[in-house]
Amino acid sequence: MADLCKYLDSQGVEIIATGGTANLIRDSGINCLDVNDITGFPELFGGRVKSLHPKIFGALLYSRGNDVQE
Repeated sequence: MADLCKYLDSQGVEIIATGGTANLIRDSGINCLDVNDITGFPELFGGRVKSLHPKIFGALLYSRGNDVQE
C-alpha cells in the first residue's frame, strides 16, 4: 500500500484515510488527511463508523452524466 500511496502523492492526488490506515500512510512519510477532517465528525462506535457522511458518499456516488443531482 505504501508504494501506491507514494505514487498517488507524487501525482498530486490528495489521500484521505481513516484511523490506522491514515497512521500507516503517515508513518511511510506520505501526506494524508483524516476522514474526520473532511466530514467534521469523529469516528463513532469505537471506529466502526467512519465515512458514512454525505461529503464522502456524495463524492463516491456522484454521476457526472446525470442532470438530477439533488
